[in-house]
Amino acid sequence: METGAVTVTVFHKGEVILETFKQSAPYRWVTRRMAAWLEERVPPVREKTLGYRSIFIFPSLAGFFFIGLLAVILLAAINYQNNMLYGFVFLLGSIFAVSIFHCYRNLSGLKVAFIRAPDAFAGDMGAFRYVLSQSPGSETRSLSLQWPLQGPATFVPRVASEPLKVTVYHQINQRGHFKPGRLLVQTAYPLGLIRAWSQLDLQASIVVYPRPLVAPVYQPQGEGGEREGSARLHPGQDDYQGLRTYQPGDSLRQIAWKQYAQKGDFYTKDFSVPVGDSIWLDLRDYPGAELEEKLSYLCDRVLELSKTQSSFGLRLADQEVAPGSGEEHRVACLRALALFRGEPAQVHVERIQEGRDSRWGVRSGQ
Repeated sequence: METGAVTVTVFHKGEVILETFKQSAPYRWVTRRMAAWLEERVPPVREKTLGYRSIFIFPSLAGFFFIGLLAVILLAAINYQNNMLYGFVFLLGSIFAVSIFHCYRNLSGLKVAFIRAPDAFAGDMGAFRYVLSQSPGSETRSLSLQWPLQGPATFVPRVASEPLKVTVYHQINQRGHFKPGRLLVQTAYPLGLIRAWSQLDLQASIVVYPRPLVAPVYQPQGEGGEREGSARLHPGQDDYQGLRTYQPGDSLRQIAWKQYAQKGDFYTKDFSVPVGDSIWLDLRDYPGAELEEKLSYLCDRVLELSKTQSSFGLRLADQEVAPGSGEEHRVACLRALALFRGEPAQVHVERIQEGRDSRWGVRSGQ
């Protein structure tokens, strides 16, 4: 059940200033020290129940203004020896003190567990899915989950003992095995004067595929891009079978524009691959392009061939994915492209943990 979560994107006007500050030496030093302290205080786990060792409390911005207001009123009470002002200050101070207890109780006992993150493409928003629950008889209100200084926040109005699934998004710009880091779980309930929070490392990770790009020219090199036992292939030059009615999702490269200009109706050029033949996609098919561009071109070819259920294989330097078709084969090829590091890569890619292949599913957004 995900109906209880509302996602709101907050845009920061000072993004450039913020990025400059994050690159400064003092910020990096404080970040390293804080990370080391959190690693010892709140170690990485797949599931965490919040308690006194993992919950931190500090006045919010509104809380600091409230404290300043109390100080001004107290000075006025002392100056004029006004008992009514004294009583007013003590009343507001008591409310502030009680809100500290209620804010802590609101977050205490909350259980947060990482479920999974479907594979995504570079440039997309990665969707990290969690399940929240409270101990019987308790509930958490006005909860916020997000990555520190990054991306939109996911607000959850209420969490009870019944498990609640929520999704937290993170912008992903590079292919590979991506780890978003610690998740910020916070609340300012009930008055917004006190902020209670925790930063949890729930070992979340996601495999990021290259961003699909249509190659300007497809030039098979060596054994790449050819069929076993048949001639080489070029995009749009498979075995032409005729025209068929356009269907949503058909590639724009296969639309018969000439017939559209003549009749005003959309038709798609229909191609087929002879039974028993397989297409080979090779990293050498795009000479002169940068590594990341080659991988993006191959990613686009994998998606196009998968739509037509064509049998194809993939060669990446000393790596090879045997010819095949279907969803499992598509995911295997995309993962090979995402984690490829045979040539000098533009980004650092970590090896995926063994035994977790079944965790990664279909393309983000499907």
